[in-house]
Amino acid sequence: MKRIICVYNPKSRGGSFAQLWQEFTNLLDDAEDIDCDLLEVADGNLGDRLTGRLLEDSGDYSTVTGGDGTHCALINALLRFQKSHPERRPISYLPIPFGTGNDIAKSVGFKPGRGCVPSAVQAIPGGGEHRRDLGRWRSLYFADAFSIGLDVAILATHNAMEAALGQRAADCSVYRAATWSMRQAP
Repeated sequence: MKRIICVYNPKSRGGSFAQLWQEFTNLLDDAEDIDCDLLEVADGNLGDRLTGRLLEDSGDYSTVTGGDGTHCALINALLRFQKSHPERRPISYLPIPFGTGNDIAKSVGFKPGRGCVPSAVQAIPGGGEHRRDLGRWRSLYFADAFSIGLDVAILATHNAMEAALGQRAADCSVYRAATWSMRQAP
């Protein structure tokens, strides 16, 4: 049986991921070969809470459901834990895309949305190991792009415009806003 620690952020997708979360937890409950320990993080103390949980029992996997920010926080917490506890075996990491952009999960082959949930749960007991390179800026590791939040701002603008005006108008408005912002930079 695989023991996993599932880190989740209820603020992912602007707080509207509850429906996907319910589907995910139902699948975990139905899986006979997975024992899941849930760890909610939404207040920025992931490192301390995860370290405490890993010292109790490391489990086999650490999964994370949330957006790229939650994934980045978990990756950094796992690396800090491994550095401070080299005697412990490394914890496997499985990203499950529940955020807005989901760039990290896309880069490892998961397609965001409802279809990713069953395949992610199926990957827990029988998934293979795939090593990935990480980028580093000062003491912060990142798994995909380092955008300083610009991609999130553009995507949020696009989604708001799409809801109000439709797809084509949203694409044009976000493009104009992004190029205007770049022209205004000092």
